Amino acid sequence: MTNQLKHNTNFGLLWLAQVISGIGDVLYMVGIMVNVYQYTGSALQTAIVMVANTLPAFLVGPFAGAVVDKYDRKKVLIAMDILRIFLVLLLLLFISENHFNLLGLYAVVASLSVAAAFYNPAKMAIIPSVVESSHLTQANSLLIGTNVGIMALGYGLGGVLTLWINFEAFVLINAFTFIISALVIYFIQMPYLKVDKGEEKLRMFASIKQGYNDLRADKVAYPLVVMEILEYFPHGIWTSAILLVFVEKGLSGNADDWGFVASTYFGGMLVGAILATFIKNIIAERTGPLIIINAFITSILTLIFSWSSTVFMAIILGVAMGLPNALRDVAQDTLLQSTVSQKLLGRVYAFRTMFTSIMFMASGITFAWLADFVNIRYIYTAGAFLYLLTAIYALVNKALRESRIR
Repeated sequence: MTNQLKHNTNFGLLWLAQVISGIGDVLYMVGIMVNVYQYTGSALQTAIVMVANTLPAFLVGPFAGAVVDKYDRKKVLIAMDILRIFLVLLLLLFISENHFNLLGLYAVVASLSVAAAFYNPAKMAIIPSVVESSHLTQANSLLIGTNVGIMALGYGLGGVLTLWINFEAFVLINAFTFIISALVIYFIQMPYLKVDKGEEKLRMFASIKQGYNDLRADKVAYPLVVMEILEYFPHGIWTSAILLVFVEKGLSGNADDWGFVASTYFGGMLVGAILATFIKNIIAERTGPLIIINAFITSILTLIFSWSSTVFMAIILGVAMGLPNALRDVAQDTLLQSTVSQKLLGRVYAFRTMFTSIMFMASGITFAWLADFVNIRYIYTAGAFLYLLTAIYALVNKALRESRIR
């Protein structure tokens, strides 16, 4: 933690809660994916877990954003952690040594996705309330870097745990992480965000509509969110299944090689998140150009990746892509938090999560279907072209091009 943040107790508690609940998120998903595949032997049934984990967030996203902006965000975080405790424990009813209820499991996954649709916007919207504006870049760098580390650690730890302990113990460990997370959040001290009387009287649908209209009128936040939504379609080429096909068919590699290629991207992101803390002034002064340049870099590196000839080359490119993507993620989150009113931030993050989730799910399914008929290298080339279109969109938008963190 940087010098500016290490004395910020409230941010430290928020960071700790993210670590604990993030591990819980990854662990339950690993446990479910492994158990579904072992029970059904079907990749399709396992893929439905992804749909169950994505679709509900799209459906409830606008309502989640309105709730986050209308009520105490700290209480929303605690409520969602408590809800996730009970939902995770429900898995014990649907999965046991002699019993496997697939529909019940999908229902739990969907319900946990709904809880996350409320939790994640509340977590991101609370950051400007506990961190000074001058420290937002470092705070987002640390949170993004930590999240990358959790993903890498969580999947590795989850894989080991599935070999050594039974599913019941796995569930109890998972529930325990959410209990600790709720307790940690309880001790966060944050100023009360007063909702004006006009906003308070708005019904849910009116609040959602007003939030969208306010976002639509924002000359920086709107194109930034649109750009991120557009990016998530080419992001579909990086789903585990498609990357595995690329490694096996394009590089003549195996599952171990696939693991190395996937993990090095997270390594590059971790380096990029750390770097962002040292160049915060550059990110603040040249936010728009940094976002645009990184979009072009992603397009170029994806094109090179699509025609990489060896696993080693793919691993190097994975690191090279992770680093600029982390810098861009830090810049985008900080720009949103410094541009959008705190009273609107929950809805903005909810809208963004809602559309990026459905875009990623749709693109993952589309590219997976195409992989059965089209040379896998062409699919990654198409992804590079789509990234290029996203970069051009950002480049021609004057407000985004000239944006900076205030």
